Amino acid sequence: MPLVYVRRTVREMADHYDELLGERIASDEALRTLGEPEVLASSITRDYRHRTWLGRHAWVVFWLLPLPIATFIAYLVYILTIEAVMPCVIWACGVTEESFVLGPLETWKIAIVLVMHLVILALPIAMAVATYRWLAIRLGQPWTRQLPALGLLTFYFAVTMVEL
Repeated sequence: MPLVYVRRTVREMADHYDELLGERIASDEALRTLGEPEVLASSITRDYRHRTWLGRHAWVVFWLLPLPIATFIAYLVYILTIEAVMPCVIWACGVTEESFVLGPLETWKIAIVLVMHLVILALPIAMAVATYRWLAIRLGQPWTRQLPALGLLTFYFAVTMVEL
């Protein structure tokens, strides 16, 4: 859970405890009224995880959405790379249509194109994994909930690499 949420919850529990003590209830009785710390922590954690629709239905996020999200990210990276980055790289390298016809390209120009190709392949994987890591933290889900999503993403990108 985020530290801000934990601090606010602890502050609220301390306020409840102070209110109970202000009502002339004994310290032990006040603690019993609030509940056992383990049960209280479990309840607070569950409430935090279930405060959003995605938190209540984490299986949707980690079982159904990995492939559409990964496909969307891969598409965005591909379009941005092809439409924005590659023209700049081609211009900076001085590659023209005539250079393909008139003679072989220099090695460093080929290397840049190959690096851009690898970026197109690897960046969506890194972005999808980072997105799912962020989602798991944001939803307060344990790392074990990420395993199905990461497995699906691994399979998806392995199939993509085989197709290329």
